[in-house]
Parts: sequence; structure tokens; C-alpha cells
Amino acid sequence: MRVVIFSDIHANLEALDAIFADTAAVAPDRYVCLGDVVGYYSDPEECVHRIREREVLCVQGNHDAVASGFEEPIDFNAVAMRAIRWTHDELSVDSREWLHLLPRRIEIAPGIIGVHGSLRDRDEYLLSRFAVRTNLELLKKEGATAAFFGHTHQRAAYAEANSGVAGLSISSVELSADRCFLINPGGAGQPRDHIVGAPYVLLDGITAHFRVALYDLEQTAQKVERLPYGTLLAERLRRGV
Repeated sequence: MRVVIFSDIHANLEALDAIFADTAAVAPDRYVCLGDVVGYYSDPEECVHRIREREVLCVQGNHDAVASGFEEPIDFNAVAMRAIRWTHDELSVDSREWLHLLPRRIEIAPGIIGVHGSLRDRDEYLLSRFAVRTNLELLKKEGATAAFFGHTHQRAAYAEANSGVAGLSISSVELSADRCFLINPGGAGQPRDHIVGAPYVLLDGITAHFRVALYDLEQTAQKVERLPYGTLLAERLRRGV
């Protein structure tokens, strides 16, 4: 089974289309989005349409929840606040309802889970060793093999080890039944680890391959610059931070 897994599109239509184009020849059995279809960039309604048309299996991100109008933008910075208010107004009622009803957790394949932030909390950032170790322990208790997560906009791969946590290479990871794994495909619409392009993971059987779909990010940057809050977001995209 081949599954394409991406996260944090954030209304970057060019990045989303690049992933679809880059993986067309692979003919994946399924596409999976780990949340935050919208927020920040210029094409929220179009991105929701693409995800729904492709029947992408999707979890709810924190920006999705707030853009739907059913949650408040708690802990959003000033730019994110302005962006999510603009996004809400750009979305159709139907798209807002769809975002509101997205699940917080999905099964990608038997023993493989998809979440936005972590197994404990949609809004948790898996950046600290303690948070990673705690989530690996939760996976083990559930009898699951792996969880794919997003939210941090940074590619990462972790596994159980004698020391508690082992960081793995961001190239390919082979899953196995004798230990648990946590994998982040990166921020497809706004990478924060200096990636130029749209990062994603191709899960081919038990092997997770980290890949990047290239596209004209300047087009996305110029579109968001035309929005009242967009200058900083354009620069972040250009710099990959």
C-alpha cells in the first residue's frame, strides 16, 4: 500500500498542487493530510475544494478549527489572528462546516495513526524530548506501530530506544513491529526547517520516504503579499522558516 502523507498546507494552493503532481506517477492508494488545510496563505476555499475532491483522509488542525468559527484563536499571534479572521470570511459556509467536523485522529493503516499535534492534544508541539517520549509510550500502550503528526512545520522522525528516544535520519524510515515510531512529514505549505518546496512523506509498505515537491513559491509569496497581513508570511516562505 502506498500512502502520501502531508501536513500544514495553510491555504498554499501551489504547494498542494505540487504534491499531487509530484506523486501522480506513484499512483498512491491514499492521500492523508495531518491538519491545517487553511490559515496564513491566500487560497483557503480552493485548498478545501482540492482536499475534498481528492477524497484526502484529513484530520483537524488548530487553524482549521478556528477558521470554521467554532473555536476561539487562543494563543494565536497577531499575524495569525489577522490571517485566520480573513480566512474565515473567505470560506463558504459549507467549507467551514466541513472543517468543523474533521476528526482529531484517523487510522492511516492498521496500527498507524494520524494526528495533528500529538496523541494527547491536537495543539501540542512535539518538540521536546519529554513530549516525544511520552507519546511513544502512549503508542506502545495502544499497541500501535507509528503515529504521523504535524503542527511543528519541521520534518522529524523518532523511535523507541534504550535511552528512551532515538532521532532518525530524515531520508527514509523503515517501520517495524518491535518498536514505536513518530514521524512528521514537515510543513508542506510553510516549512520551518529551511526547505524550499513542499515536503511530504511517501509511505510505501513499511518504509516512509521523506520527499519534497518543488514549485514556484514566489507565486504564493506574491499572492499573500497583497493581503493586509501578508508581508511577513511571504518572507517566511521565501526563507523556509
